[in-house]
Amino acid sequence: MPQFSQENSPLKVFTPLPEGTLLATRLSGWERLGDSFEFTLDLLAPRGASVSFSDLLGKSASASVTQASGVVRHYHGEIWEFTQNDSDDRFDHYLMVLRPRLARLSLTRQSRIFQGKTAVDILRVVLKQVGGAKIEVSNSPPVRGYCTQYRENDLEFFLRICSEAGITHYWEHSEVGHQLMLTDKTPNGPFQGELIYDQTVGGSHKAPFFHAWKLTQVMSTTGVALRDSHFQLFGQRLEGEANSPSPVAAGDLSLQSTGSVAAWQEDEYSAARYFDEVSPSGETQPGVLSSIFDGQERRARILATAAASGSVRARAVGNCCQLMTGHAFSLIGHPNQSGKWLVVAGRHEISVQGRSWVGETCDVRCELQAELAPLALVQAPWPPRPRPRVGGLLTAIVIGPENNEMFIDPNGRVQVRFWWDRDDNTSSCWVRVAQVWAGNSWGACFWPRVGHEVVVAFENGDPDRPLIVGSLYNSKNAPPYTLPENQFIAGWKSLTQGGDPSQNFHQILMSDEKGAEVVHIHAESMFIAHQESHQFTKRPTLDVNFQG
Repeated sequence: MPQFSQENSPLKVFTPLPEGTLLATRLSGWERLGDSFEFTLDLLAPRGASVSFSDLLGKSASASVTQASGVVRHYHGEIWEFTQNDSDDRFDHYLMVLRPRLARLSLTRQSRIFQGKTAVDILRVVLKQVGGAKIEVSNSPPVRGYCTQYRENDLEFFLRICSEAGITHYWEHSEVGHQLMLTDKTPNGPFQGELIYDQTVGGSHKAPFFHAWKLTQVMSTTGVALRDSHFQLFGQRLEGEANSPSPVAAGDLSLQSTGSVAAWQEDEYSAARYFDEVSPSGETQPGVLSSIFDGQERRARILATAAASGSVRARAVGNCCQLMTGHAFSLIGHPNQSGKWLVVAGRHEISVQGRSWVGETCDVRCELQAELAPLALVQAPWPPRPRPRVGGLLTAIVIGPENNEMFIDPNGRVQVRFWWDRDDNTSSCWVRVAQVWAGNSWGACFWPRVGHEVVVAFENGDPDRPLIVGSLYNSKNAPPYTLPENQFIAGWKSLTQGGDPSQNFHQILMSDEKGAEVVHIHAESMFIAHQESHQFTKRPTLDVNFQG
């Protein structure tokens, strides 16, 4: 029997196994800008050949197809899924699924806090575990004082940060790898030359071409309005507005954006949350708050651009399998839509006609169903990725520098460490403390101290906006009066700085126990009573005054 080989096959597969162990007969799959890719290969192996799952799953593999024109397209990824199907009298049949290394991020869920980092800085940290990325961002995003990943898998968090920063991603495939690319300027992407439009199917074309093409415009959001508040700029309207780009050039056509009867109002995705005039170490940062206004306008422009990014699409069919998502090309030969286009998505179908025996050749059929956007229409993630929500209250511990009993900023905020935070004890933002009263230079002021357990709520459930609403006793911090023996005692007891709680304190104690009713006021050092008018005292029983 002739030896079975992929030597002369236009569709080749390369895995960690020796070349020739697995032979590809079909490749199908999809890829999408700002999303992912998945390519499935139908494979053959000589019946009984040693094919170990452990040698393949999670390892890198690639496929390549050589078209009649000599153009080669590579498909590279990690083996995400491997299936052994039924065998025939000659061959064992397998399916192999390739996905990007980035997909591994979906297998890890965690909660963590980032401080003093831009969106790009955060993305670099997240992507480090999957080989990083080549990042080409022209509009540098602002530094975020505080950013929380809360109960999201790492892929969800990656996609959300990209969405908030107006960054999209795609891959550059080669025989040896798939390079993740991040950009906020899709018109500056790789260019793959000219492609012909010709409705004649099965003609004499050797070069790749499109034989079917249709253009669609849909109504879309045409304006965005942001509004937010910031307690350090209390009462000021922190707004940002932007309109979607219009008109859109699609070949020779000029398409006017149409849709919104009013602006898309967005509050939770504003940029005000990124800024704080107090650094994590407690120093004042002059001028930081003035950046909020530019940040709001920038965020509005990102959202307006993203909202329009899907408003114009061409859908084409051809044999142009060499086109990669995120790449651009110039269409020629179309009556009114010749021009530069960007590949937004592609569905690939490649099959080998016949089997490759040594010394023989076989044909390949390639089809690409492509989704395209005018190159000038910037692509960005839309709609905004949902932010995580904290469904209730959390507890945390108040933290501060070593040997500090209290660590508080000029706004009465403290720092906390959440129990889910596995990184370190300096990763909390400054957290506001709710009081029973809060007026202008008057009200209540009880500040949690280092080591206290506190109850934390979140404004509108937003993990980036925590508020301390109470304190809790625990096994380390017991109530000031033994329970249940003293269950009818209420009051307040403080602790002198550096003191012993059994000896050094101020106290206002009220006992409601029958027969032992008393109000007890204790001052650790001086007790001063002052009245600005008159004092009236009613003493129906004995009045004893000790001096000395």
